[in-house]
Amino acid sequence: MNNRFLIVLVVAWQLTLALCTRAGSTQPTSFTYNGFSKATSIQFNGSATNVTTSDGPVLQLTPASASKAGSAFTSNSITLAPNAGFSTFFTFRLSQPGGPTPAGGITFTIQSASPFILGSAGSGHGYGGISNSLTVVFATSTNGTLAGNHVAVNINGQLNEPVSAAVTNAALNDGNIWYAWIDYDGVHGLLEVRLAQGPVRPPAVTLAAVVNLPGILGGTNVVATGNLLTNGDFESEPNWGGGVSYDGGETALVGSELPGWTIEPGHAVTIHNSPGPYLVISNTYSVNTDGEGYNGHNANFYQDFDSTTLASYALTFNWQSWGQYGTPTTSKLKVSVTDTVTSAVLFTGLYSYDGSAPHPVHLVTANFPGTGQPPALAGRGKPGVGLQRQYIYGG
Repeated sequence: MNNRFLIVLVVAWQLTLALCTRAGSTQPTSFTYNGFSKATSIQFNGSATNVTTSDGPVLQLTPASASKAGSAFTSNSITLAPNAGFSTFFTFRLSQPGGPTPAGGITFTIQSASPFILGSAGSGHGYGGISNSLTVVFATSTNGTLAGNHVAVNINGQLNEPVSAAVTNAALNDGNIWYAWIDYDGVHGLLEVRLAQGPVRPPAVTLAAVVNLPGILGGTNVVATGNLLTNGDFESEPNWGGGVSYDGGETALVGSELPGWTIEPGHAVTIHNSPGPYLVISNTYSVNTDGEGYNGHNANFYQDFDSTTLASYALTFNWQSWGQYGTPTTSKLKVSVTDTVTSAVLFTGLYSYDGSAPHPVHLVTANFPGTGQPPALAGRGKPGVGLQRQYIYGG
């Protein structure tokens, strides 16, 4: 099903948007605003208008006054074909901040409601309450879980910011021009945001999220957000010091002793502690898949989670080789995601010992689809949601 949507423009003296929207065609739909002196094909709402400043003719969403909100959408909707993506670049300036609570921020919003719509002011950023919408928020105030300057994603007019990233190099309302790039890969559902204080596109991503844009704009197949994994970073260790082995720097857990995970029978999972004598990748705890050789096995463990049909999910993890006594190992690390009903493998990765120390930390990111197998849902009472399993094999 094709979806039609509108795009909100932010305070900018340059905005370029290119969308791959035509089914069966490689020619994208694109448009560029190098200024807003005429502002044709744009619908202004609330306090939004075009003005001339030292930057030239710009789009101003709000004046330097309290409790104002404005939006500016393209007057004509654009058809979004299946698996279509988009890329946009724009600049913005938050100037003349003042008072105890200066302007909260701005957004880039795609929505299928109306070009005449304006969301709530204040923490709503002119976006709050707009249904069938995806927004990227550039905020200077506390919303969701992050306080201060940050970038976040919101869906369907909600203000909970399920995905967010702090901006620490400067204040977004410092009065200077900021440069933003937003890219959406429609095949994998990957949304990436980059933010810089200069015109050079940074290689590093400021924020990334997996979203189901057609589902959001059409009101179905709502994106799955948040961390699927329970104790995915292994920082909750109520059973530290227990299990089948403990020497002060490691503990080997079995059964259900690792929160959120099931350790296969006959296997153990080793947890390293920092500070301590053994390797930890980050924070206080890391998993070592040797399992202390319990029953002659390395560590095999898994967890099950629900997934929604047609939704996209992201998997991210770090791994690092380690040989306590400098002895290479022939063992491999295997990470996989498998449908528990069909046994279909949705993701698999096999990682080998990478040579002599010092060993780098490897970052792996991958996307996989939700399957929503109804048979897995019998007795759960959630039609359209299925069970998937993430395995980690230590040997």
